[in-house]
Parts: sequence; structure tokens; C-alpha cells
Amino acid sequence: MLIGHTSEEARLFLPRNRLLMRVQGVPVVGAAAVRAVDRVVTETVYGRAARRFARRHARAGGRAHRYILHWHAPGNIFGAAHTIDLPLLFGTRSTWEGVGLIAGAGWDEVDAVGRQVRALWAASPAVMCWVTRAESRGPSPTRPPNPGVQAAPAMFLMASTRMSWRWK
Repeated sequence: MLIGHTSEEARLFLPRNRLLMRVQGVPVVGAAAVRAVDRVVTETVYGRAARRFARRHARAGGRAHRYILHWHAPGNIFGAAHTIDLPLLFGTRSTWEGVGLIAGAGWDEVDAVGRQVRALWAASPAVMCWVTRAESRGPSPTRPPNPGVQAAPAMFLMASTRMSWRWK
């Protein structure tokens, strides 16, 4: 079973909140406050539920893999928002052309990242690994290397519930 979420799920909905957009305009602290709201909402609504479901599935004897998708179009107000995975998984240039969620990224980038995501998802039942932003820059002394797994730089975190170590 593969379950996960994006790193900024709530960002799809935050620009619709006038109060938060006013807060974001406050010098020095505004953007940080909106990022904090996004983190709390994303974790509360999506992160916690995905972890619980994966743990229950593993306890029942299944194999569970969790992921967090970090990729987003450069400079896009929505960031790695809810549904950012859809253009990476489905459709063509004509399907997604002009969609605000990927504005700032050329189709070549969306297609290249999509190929990486689809390859990781297709391999997920066979791998028990983490692909992290840190590992895309090289091995880490605090986490074992992932032989045979190609890192997806700065975009994807994947984990198995059947591991004896945790990423912090």
C-alpha cells in the first residue's frame, strides 16, 4: 500500500483566505506565520492520518509505504499544494497547460519530475527505503544508504513502515 501527501497540502486553500493573505503581507513575520499555518493544517489533516493508516495496515500484516511530495513549480504561490501530484502522474501538456498550480514550471520539467515520481511509485512495493532531500545531495552518516534507489532531488520522501530506523 502506498499512502502520502504533499509537503504543503493546505497551500491550495490558503490564498482564498483574505485574513491569511493580509497576514502574509506583514513585514518580517507575515510569510513565516502563513507557512506555520500551512504546516499545522497539512500535518493535522493529511500527515497524521497517513501515518496512522500506514501503521494500522502494517500491523494487520500488510506492507505500507508513505511518501511526502516536495516538488513545486518555481515561484508558484501554491507551492507543493494539494493535487500537485496530479500533473506529475496523469495527463499531457495539453491537459495541464494554463493551470495555475504548475505555473512557473515548463512542461519539460513537469514531465521529467513526473517520470521520476511514476518510477518511484511503480517500484514502491519492492523497495523499503527513504528518498530524501538530504540523500539527493549524498550519503548521510545518520541514515543508511539506499542501494539501487535513485534519489529524486528535492522533491520526494518515501518511507516504509517496516524499518527499524526513523528519519528526524
